[in-house]
Amino acid sequence: MLKDGQTALTAHVSPWISCFFFVLAAVIWFVPDKRIEHALKGR
Repeated sequence: MLKDGQTALTAHVSPWISCFFFVLAAVIWFVPDKRIEHALKGR
């Protein structure tokens, strides 16, 4: 996965590529992690 600095650098190549990576990071962030759900259910 690209980090924020690398994503910002891709904006110089193509703004569309940069937007794609930001949207991809947002989607991955919204998808729940099963390990965290399992840990919270165990409380």
